[in-house]
Amino acid sequence: MARYCSTVCQKLAWLDHKRECKCLRSIYPKVPTDMTRLVARIIFKLLTGLPCPSEELYSVSDLQSNIKEMSEEMKGGLGQLTAMLQFYIKEEIPSVSQLPPGLSLLHLFGQSGPGIASSPEQNGNSQRPGLERSRNSQCPGVERE
Repeated sequence: MARYCSTVCQKLAWLDHKRECKCLRSIYPKVPTDMTRLVARIIFKLLTGLPCPSEELYSVSDLQSNIKEMSEEMKGGLGQLTAMLQFYIKEEIPSVSQLPPGLSLLHLFGQSGPGIASSPEQNGNSQRPGLERSRNSQCPGVERE
């Protein structure tokens, strides 16, 4: 069961849910990693730009990436996740050219991973953000039971 702070937030979440379901159905029986699904959600939010009205959000640019400090092996792993992401979102975003200008999928993974990304105000503490992570939000998206 999911709870929302308002019907507005519920309707906005439904749009994202439909996109994700379409992508999941298109690759069934394969299942993308949680990290791939997270980055896809980030991309979908970047493209729609429809946050819940009660949210105060971090933008993706607020997140720091440690990709420069990663080993080549780690970068290779992120490269594989990038390929998986492109396969996963192809029903909704057939071409990388449809992504926002200047968006690097590799760096997006570097900004979104647990232990990889942090916001400047977190003083280097790791976090696992959503697209735009809620700050003191009444509607951080969905509360699941």
